[in-house]
Amino acid sequence: MSHKDPNEGVIFADGTRPTSRATEIVVGAIVGVLGGLVVIGTHRMRSTVQDVSVPWGLLFGCAYEVVATCMLVALSGRKLPLFIDALAFTLVAVYFSGTSLGGGLLVPAQIAGEAQWQGWAAQFLGVIVPLVGVAIVWAIQIRNIARANQREERTVKP
Repeated sequence: MSHKDPNEGVIFADGTRPTSRATEIVVGAIVGVLGGLVVIGTHRMRSTVQDVSVPWGLLFGCAYEVVATCMLVALSGRKLPLFIDALAFTLVAVYFSGTSLGGGLLVPAQIAGEAQWQGWAAQFLGVIVPLVGVAIVWAIQIRNIARANQREERTVKP
């Protein structure tokens, strides 16, 4: 008896469809590019509050990356969009770290011999936060597999 596949397409081994994977890739790329623009564009914002210099741009960038990572995990619960997010952010950061046509840099490594740690921190945040999300998703998936195996072992009677 032959029946037609209701999805009318290839289904990957984990049960996802190609359109689902394509959506994850596109959304991950959009979030990564927006993250690069937001974090790199605001990483130098700072103000002084009672003689303490507060890096508002980095705090905002960190908050953006955490929210974006949680959103991508909520989208599919998979690691793929998080990897794409980190990759897209890296590409945007590399682009803005280069010399522009006018000779300026948005993210210089140093100015007048002084290291610009804000730029380094911004680039670090944009890549490490999604990768920490990947590690968390991976740990959850491993735990779920282990629990499923334990349940299976308990239900199988010799």
